[in-house]
Amino acid sequence: MGEGPGLGYKRKARVLFVSGSGSNAIMAAGFAGALGGGWLSGRAAALAAPRPQPFAARVMQEVGIDISGLRLYPLDERLLSWADLVVTLDPQADVLCPPLPGGVQKRFYPCAEPAAGAACTDVLYREIRDGIRRRVEGMIGGMRMLQRSAAD
Repeated sequence: MGEGPGLGYKRKARVLFVSGSGSNAIMAAGFAGALGGGWLSGRAAALAAPRPQPFAARVMQEVGIDISGLRLYPLDERLLSWADLVVTLDPQADVLCPPLPGGVQKRFYPCAEPAAGAACTDVLYREIRDGIRRRVEGMIGGMRMLQRSAAD
Protein backbone atom coordinates (compact mmCIF):
# COMPACT_ATOMS: atom_id res chain seq x y z
CA MET A 1 0.00 0.00 0.00
CA GLY A 2 2.90 2.38 -0.39
CA GLU A 3 0.82 5.16 -1.90
CA GLY A 4 0.61 7.22 1.28
CA PRO A 5 -2.29 8.84 3.08
CA GLY A 6 -5.41 9.96 1.33
CA LEU A 7 -4.48 9.09 -2.25
CA GLY A 8 -2.77 12.42 -2.77
CA TYR A 9 -4.52 14.19 0.10
CA LYS A 10 -2.67 15.43 3.17
CA ARG A 11 -4.93 13.19 5.26
CA LYS A 12 -6.64 9.86 4.82
CA ALA A 13 -9.63 9.82 2.47
CA ARG A 14 -12.85 9.59 4.52
CA VAL A 15 -15.55 7.18 3.36
CA LEU A 16 -18.89 6.85 5.13
CA PHE A 17 -20.78 3.65 4.39
CA VAL A 18 -24.55 3.83 4.98
CA SER A 19 -27.16 1.08 5.10
CA GLY A 20 -30.64 0.69 6.52
CA SER A 21 -29.86 -1.54 9.49
CA GLY A 22 -26.10 -1.00 9.51
CA SER A 23 -25.13 -4.62 8.72
CA ASN A 24 -23.87 -3.82 5.24
CA ALA A 25 -22.23 -0.59 6.36
CA ILE A 26 -20.24 -2.19 9.17
CA MET A 27 -19.00 -4.96 6.85
CA ALA A 28 -17.99 -2.39 4.22
CA ALA A 29 -16.14 -0.29 6.82
CA GLY A 30 -14.35 -3.44 7.96
CA PHE A 31 -13.21 -4.20 4.42
CA ALA A 32 -12.18 -0.58 3.86
CA GLY A 33 -9.99 -0.66 6.97
CA ALA A 34 -8.45 -4.03 6.08
CA LEU A 35 -7.87 -3.31 2.39
CA GLY A 36 -7.14 0.42 2.38
CA GLY A 37 -6.51 1.34 6.01
CA GLY A 38 -3.15 2.97 5.34
CA TRP A 39 -4.75 5.79 3.37
CA LEU A 40 -8.49 5.38 3.82
CA SER A 41 -10.65 5.91 6.90
CA GLY A 42 -14.03 4.19 6.79
CA ARG A 43 -16.99 4.63 9.11
CA ALA A 44 -20.35 2.88 9.20
CA ALA A 45 -23.76 4.47 9.70
CA ALA A 46 -27.29 3.12 9.94
CA LEU A 47 -30.58 4.80 9.08
CA ALA A 48 -32.22 2.98 11.99
CA ALA A 49 -30.96 3.00 15.55
CA PRO A 50 -27.66 1.08 15.60
CA ARG A 51 -27.86 -2.39 17.12
CA PRO A 52 -25.44 -5.30 17.51
CA GLN A 53 -24.58 -7.11 14.29
CA PRO A 54 -23.72 -10.68 15.39
CA PHE A 55 -24.15 -12.32 11.97
CA ALA A 56 -22.03 -9.66 10.29
CA ALA A 57 -19.31 -10.00 12.92
CA ARG A 58 -19.25 -13.78 12.58
CA VAL A 59 -18.98 -13.88 8.78
CA MET A 60 -16.34 -11.15 8.75
CA GLN A 61 -14.29 -13.14 11.27
CA GLU A 62 -14.37 -16.03 8.78
CA VAL A 63 -12.33 -13.91 6.34
CA GLY A 64 -9.96 -12.72 9.06
CA ILE A 65 -11.50 -9.29 9.71
CA ASP A 66 -12.55 -8.38 13.24
CA ILE A 67 -15.26 -5.71 13.20
CA SER A 68 -16.06 -5.99 16.90
CA GLY A 69 -14.14 -2.77 17.59
CA LEU A 70 -15.89 -0.76 14.87
CA ARG A 71 -18.59 1.66 15.89
CA LEU A 72 -21.89 1.81 14.06
CA TYR A 73 -23.15 5.40 14.11
CA PRO A 74 -26.65 6.74 13.61
CA LEU A 75 -26.62 8.76 10.38
CA ASP A 76 -26.49 12.49 11.09
CA GLU A 77 -25.23 15.76 9.60
CA ARG A 78 -21.96 15.60 11.54
CA LEU A 79 -21.03 12.29 9.92
CA LEU A 80 -22.03 13.52 6.49
CA SER A 81 -19.79 16.58 6.96
CA TRP A 82 -16.90 14.33 8.05
CA ALA A 83 -16.99 12.33 4.81
CA ASP A 84 -15.32 12.92 1.45
CA LEU A 85 -17.42 10.13 -0.03
CA VAL A 86 -20.74 8.63 1.11
CA VAL A 87 -21.47 5.13 -0.15
CA THR A 88 -25.05 3.92 0.21
CA LEU A 89 -25.37 0.15 0.20
CA ASP A 90 -29.08 -0.57 -0.20
CA PRO A 91 -32.00 1.14 -1.96
CA GLN A 92 -33.54 2.36 1.32
CA ALA A 93 -30.29 4.06 2.36
CA ASP A 94 -29.85 5.57 -1.09
CA VAL A 95 -33.35 7.07 -1.15
CA LEU A 96 -33.40 8.22 2.49
CA CYS A 97 -29.86 9.62 2.65
CA PRO A 98 -30.15 13.33 3.47
CA PRO A 99 -28.69 15.98 1.15
CA LEU A 100 -24.90 16.05 1.31
CA PRO A 101 -22.75 19.03 2.21
CA GLY A 102 -20.87 20.72 -0.62
CA GLY A 103 -17.83 18.82 -1.81
CA VAL A 104 -19.04 15.43 -0.50
CA GLN A 105 -19.54 12.85 -3.24
CA LYS A 106 -22.04 9.99 -3.19
CA ARG A 107 -21.99 6.54 -4.74
CA PHE A 108 -24.64 3.82 -4.64
CA TYR A 109 -23.36 0.24 -4.45
CA PRO A 110 -26.57 -1.80 -4.30
CA CYS A 111 -26.45 -4.84 -2.02
CA ALA A 112 -29.23 -6.89 -0.51
CA GLU A 113 -30.05 -5.75 3.02
CA PRO A 114 -30.27 -8.74 5.37
CA ALA A 115 -33.69 -9.23 6.90
CA ALA A 116 -34.03 -9.35 10.66
CA GLY A 117 -35.07 -12.42 12.60
CA ALA A 118 -35.41 -15.91 11.18
CA ALA A 119 -34.40 -14.85 7.67
CA CYS A 120 -30.90 -13.97 8.94
CA THR A 121 -28.61 -16.84 8.09
CA ASP A 122 -24.86 -17.19 7.83
CA VAL A 123 -25.28 -18.26 4.18
CA LEU A 124 -27.13 -15.04 3.32
CA TYR A 125 -24.60 -12.93 5.20
CA ARG A 126 -21.70 -14.67 3.43
CA GLU A 127 -23.22 -13.88 0.03
CA ILE A 128 -23.79 -10.25 0.99
CA ARG A 129 -20.30 -10.03 2.59
CA ASP A 130 -18.65 -11.30 -0.59
CA GLY A 131 -20.59 -8.83 -2.74
CA ILE A 132 -19.62 -5.95 -0.44
CA ARG A 133 -15.98 -7.03 -0.58
CA ARG A 134 -16.03 -6.92 -4.40
CA ARG A 135 -17.59 -3.45 -4.35
CA VAL A 136 -15.11 -2.08 -1.79
CA GLU A 137 -12.18 -3.60 -3.73
CA GLY A 138 -13.53 -1.96 -6.90
CA MET A 139 -13.90 1.38 -5.12
CA ILE A 140 -10.33 1.18 -3.83
CA GLY A 141 -9.05 0.19 -7.27
CA GLY A 142 -10.83 3.15 -8.82
CA MET A 143 -9.38 5.52 -6.23
CA ARG A 144 -5.89 4.18 -6.95
CA MET A 145 -6.37 4.71 -10.69
CA LEU A 146 -7.44 8.30 -10.07
CA GLN A 147 -4.36 8.85 -7.93
CA ARG A 148 -2.05 7.50 -10.64
CA SER A 149 -3.76 9.68 -13.27
CA ALA A 150 -3.36 12.76 -11.09
CA ALA A 151 0.33 11.96 -10.56
CA ASP A 152 1.04 11.71 -14.32
